[in-house]
Amino acid sequence: MRDIEERGLAVYARGSKVKGTTTGGGHVCPIESCGEWCIGVRWPDGELTYPCTGGMVMRSDGARQIA
Repeated sequence: MRDIEERGLAVYARGSKVKGTTTGGGHVCPIESCGEWCIGVRWPDGELTYPCTGGMVMRSDGARQIA
């Protein structure tokens, strides 16, 4: 999921239809055994979070979903 660092990609919240967009920023996940990336996601309410790509799945429409 390296391309997730691109800006403007869709990310859906866990168990909902709320869609955020990637900011283009991120960092390596701080969990030692993970090795994935935490990417910046801006949500419709303005909140900025950094979910780990290790906890995301690819949807059939090409967007990511937090699992």
